[in-house]
Amino acid sequence: MNTKQLRMVLAGVGASAALAIGALGAGLGQALPDKAMLSEDPEITLGETSTETTAPTEPEVSVVKPPITTPPATVSTGEPQ
Repeated sequence: MNTKQLRMVLAGVGASAALAIGALGAGLGQALPDKAMLSEDPEITLGETSTETTAPTEPEVSVVKPPITTPPATVSTGEPQ
């Protein structure tokens, strides 16, 4: 089978697949009743929410500083000390 024939076969397979998907979509679209896609409007309710809070007088968590247990690093100049 040469390249031209292979392309024609693959084009036919692609066209058949596109037609099958279109037919399937149309069939499923008609199978669902119209009421299944539309829903009734929900009732609108207006609820009232009130929350009374006061600011804390002190923060709940204090600032934590980790202990430093190693001496600071020194930069070596390459000269003996």
